[in-house]
Amino acid sequence: AGFLFAHPAWRPDLVLNVGTAGALGDGARAICEVAVVEQHDFDVATLRELTDEAFWHGPRRLVLLGSDDGTVPTAGPERRGHVLVSGDRVVADPRERDRLGAAADLVDMEAYGLAVLCARAGIPMAATKYVTDSADESVVATWKSVVARASASLLGWIGEHADAIRSRDWAEAVA
Repeated sequence: AGFLFAHPAWRPDLVLNVGTAGALGDGARAICEVAVVEQHDFDVATLRELTDEAFWHGPRRLVLLGSDDGTVPTAGPERRGHVLVSGDRVVADPRERDRLGAAADLVDMEAYGLAVLCARAGIPMAATKYVTDSADESVVATWKSVVARASASLLGWIGEHADAIRSRDWAEAVA
């Protein structure tokens, strides 16, 4: 994907990440707009040491489009959007869910990687997630039972916001 962003003809004005996420607490609704994405389980330092390769040196926490002035309170009614942690594995352990839930609302497996590519390319990114599960031992059965409904709901969300997306009114599209 990073290669595609490098070619001017293929460079998007916005990347919209739409998908599913697990809830890390009780505050998440079915469809959630994400304000901040944070990487939670990728060991960059060890990989760099093992491979002598330079990986992403940017922040572990990236603020996405639609989160006002770039400062996102971690709690309270004034917060706009959700904090999402992103990693390389499915969270299916209640203890891990509780640990991650101390600083975030949602968990997924792709938003941070995409946000890094967008940050490197200078392309704004927004993310909308459908909460499919509680990031615990029931994740597989729960996700399978709601993924079709999640897909339909997210397609509906895109349809509701299509005019704003087409007109490049990104602030309205992700509000």
